[in-house]
Amino acid sequence: MPTHPLELEQEQLRRVCNPTSFDFQTTDELPYVEEIIGQPRGTRALEFGLEMRSPGFNVYVLGPAGTGRATAIERFVQKQAAAGDTPLDWCYVYNFAEPHRPRAIELPPGQGKSFCQHMEELVEHLQAEIPRAFEGELYEKARLKIQQTKEEKQSEIFSALEVHARQEGFSLIRTPAGLNIAPLVEGQVINSEQFAQLPSETQQELETKGRQLQQAIAEAMRQAQQLEKQAREEAQKLDQQVITTIVAPAVQEIAEKYPDSDEICQYLDAVRADVVAHVGDFKAQAQEGPVETMGLPVPAKESSFLRYQVNLLVDNGQTMGAPVVVENNPSYHNLMGRVEHETRLGSMYTDFTMIKAGALHRAHGGYLILRAGDVLSNPLAWEALKRAVKTDEIRLEELTQQYQLVASFTLEPEPIPLQVKVVLVGSPSLFYRLHSVDEDFRKWFKVKADFDVDMDWTPQTQQQYAFFIRARCKEEGLLPFDPTGVAQVVEYGARLPPTSKNSQLDLA
Repeated sequence: MPTHPLELEQEQLRRVCNPTSFDFQTTDELPYVEEIIGQPRGTRALEFGLEMRSPGFNVYVLGPAGTGRATAIERFVQKQAAAGDTPLDWCYVYNFAEPHRPRAIELPPGQGKSFCQHMEELVEHLQAEIPRAFEGELYEKARLKIQQTKEEKQSEIFSALEVHARQEGFSLIRTPAGLNIAPLVEGQVINSEQFAQLPSETQQELETKGRQLQQAIAEAMRQAQQLEKQAREEAQKLDQQVITTIVAPAVQEIAEKYPDSDEICQYLDAVRADVVAHVGDFKAQAQEGPVETMGLPVPAKESSFLRYQVNLLVDNGQTMGAPVVVENNPSYHNLMGRVEHETRLGSMYTDFTMIKAGALHRAHGGYLILRAGDVLSNPLAWEALKRAVKTDEIRLEELTQQYQLVASFTLEPEPIPLQVKVVLVGSPSLFYRLHSVDEDFRKWFKVKADFDVDMDWTPQTQQQYAFFIRARCKEEGLLPFDPTGVAQVVEYGARLPPTSKNSQLDLA
C-alpha cells in the first residue's frame, strides 16, 4: 500500500520564537545586565580564578574566536575589579649611591603625581634661590673675610721669612717659578761673578746658610699652602652653610607631607646631602648660566637638577577599584616596559626619567587580559611574562644588551613587586598544546574557563537573550528593540550552524 509523505504546515518547518513570550514593550524597560549569559560553567570557573589569590591560579579562557567572548570577559573582569582595592602609585627616582640603578618608590594612589609636583617645585626653588644667595652682600663679605684672613697670615709668614733671610745675609726674591734667595754684601745683592770673587770661607758660609734658608722657604711654602687649603675648606663650608639654609627647609617641608613613607624620607635625606655635597655644581650654574652647544642652548650643569626629578611610572590617582588592562600588542617592551634613549651629539643617552611603564606595571594590583596567540607570537614576551608571574616582580632589562658585542651604558632599574591576575583568551587547541608541552603553563595557569558559543533554547534563555540585546543597545548607542525584534534575533541565532546536536542559540 503506497505511503504518502507527512504534510507539514509552513510554520512547522522552523522553530518560532513567539513575541508574546516577552513581557516588555521595548528592551529599554529591561535592567542593564553585564554578566555573561548562558555560560554557567565558564562563568563559575572564571569567578573562581579571579577570586583565588594563591599563586598559579591564572586563567585561560577557551572558546572559538569571533564570538565577542573577549569583550564579554573584559566586562566581566571589570565588574569584579570594581570591588577591588586601588593599587599604589610607582615612581622611579635617582639613586645617588648607584646612578645606573634607579630606585623604585611606592605611594598611595594619587600621591605619586603630587610627589612629582613637589620635587619640581623644589628644583624651581633651588634654581631661583641658589644664585640669589651666592650673589648676596652677606655672602660676598664672608668670602672676602676668608680671603683677607688667608692673605694676612700668608703675608706674616713671608714677612718673617724675609726678615730671617736678611739676618742671614740674603735677600728674598719672588720669581714666576716661586721664591728664591740671593746673597747680600754690604746690603746689596750680588751676582754669580761677584759671588765667585768672595773669599772661599765666605762662600762656604753663605752656601750653608743658603741651604738652611731653602729649607725655611720650603716650610713657609708648606704653611702657605696649608692656609690655602684651610681657606678653601672654610669657603666650601660657607657655601654648604648657605645652601643648607636654602635646601633643608624646602626638603623638610616635602618630607612632612609624607610622614608614613620611610622610602621618601630616605630619598629626601639623600637629596639634601647631595645638594650640599655638589654645591660647586650649583655655583657654576649660577655663574655660567645657559651655554650653547652647536648653536643649541643647553643649560650648564643640566644633570645637577635633573637628578632631583621624579619619574612617575604608574599613576592610579584616577583609578577606581583594581585596574583592568587589555594589551592588544603584547610585545616584550609593551609588557615589561622600556628604557628609552635619545641621541645627543652623536651619542646615545638615557637616564632614569626615560623609563616607561609596560602593561604589567599598569596592571599591578589588578588584572591583565591578553590574547594567547598574540603573546606566543612574541617568544621573548611569553618567557618574560612567565618569569614575572613566577617571581612576583617586574624586572626591566634591555634586550639589546644581550646581543651587543661591545658593552654600553644602560640602566638597571630596581624591580617592582608584581601582584596581578593574568587572563589569557585563546582557542581550545592552543590550550591543549600549551598544556602538553609547557610545564610552566600547567603550573601557573591552573584555571580553565571553557566558554561555549551555544546554549539551550528555553524560556529562561530567551529572556537572557533579551537582556543581552538590551546591554548591546546601551553600549553601542542603538535604538531599543521591541519583542518582535528580539524574537527575530533569537530565531536568527537558532538558524546559525549548530555546534552540538541540540537546538541551541548562538551567543555571537
